[in-house]
Amino acid sequence: MVRSVVTEPLDIAYVVALVVTLWATAVGSGLSHRPGEVAAAMADRRRFVSIVVLDAVAIPLVVYALVRVLAVPEGYAAGLILVGAASAGAIGLAVVRLADGDVPLAIGLIVVLELGNLVTIPIWSTLLLSGQVRPPLGDVVATLVLGVLLPLLVGTGLRRARPERARRWARALRRVSTVSLVTLIAIAVGRDISDVVGAAAAVTLVALVTVTAALLAGWAVGSPGRASRSTAALVTATRASTPALAVASGTYGLSSDAASAIVVFALVSLLVSGLVAVSLARAQAREAPRSARAAV
Repeated sequence: MVRSVVTEPLDIAYVVALVVTLWATAVGSGLSHRPGEVAAAMADRRRFVSIVVLDAVAIPLVVYALVRVLAVPEGYAAGLILVGAASAGAIGLAVVRLADGDVPLAIGLIVVLELGNLVTIPIWSTLLLSGQVRPPLGDVVATLVLGVLLPLLVGTGLRRARPERARRWARALRRVSTVSLVTLIAIAVGRDISDVVGAAAAVTLVALVTVTAALLAGWAVGSPGRASRSTAALVTATRASTPALAVASGTYGLSSDAASAIVVFALVSLLVSGLVAVSLARAQAREAPRSARAAV
């Protein structure tokens, strides 16, 4: 959900909030979790593959079906199909962390699915659109490396260098991540609400139905455990809008209906996923005292 050209104050504020959110989340994750924990979270192959198939195969087909049933205009339809094909945005890690989900599982999913976008976006565009489009390799790799892997390595290095301070730093970065994510959502609403109003009503409806379906299906395939269920749901609902927008801007134009549809989808996804994450975290907080009393 980053525009290709940053000119307006809200665009600049959005980019700053996005970078802060990604880095605070990923550095904090590196401080809190060892690489072995990520490998362990991916060890349940049946669960991991089920989530990947849902994210990379089922959701694009859901979007395509909705586009056809609702007769979405061609320009908007192209953007929706592209963002539907773009799996697991990096911001999903921050949303999972906000929900007290399984962060190591989220890291593994996002890395695999982001790399997979280099293959899945061209495949889906060939099958569902009039011609094949290719995601810019630089955009996908830069998002993954600069937004997830590099800050994770920084956090891991800090944990090894200062293990006695790692937990305190991780707690502080978690607070920063939460505040910056809320700020990011607020800026996105203020910046992109005109796109929602200007787009066809069917675009917003497709986004809402898809995000809801992704949350429910992710919760179903992410078992066992609340943490892994919420992780599967939120990672699936949060699409990789940055490469999708880069493709749409390069193919159809920055001001095209396709680009507007991606912005609308990204806003709906971020807003709904954020609200669901907060609700899940609050539910977990309410359940913790009950579990403690039951164990006594």
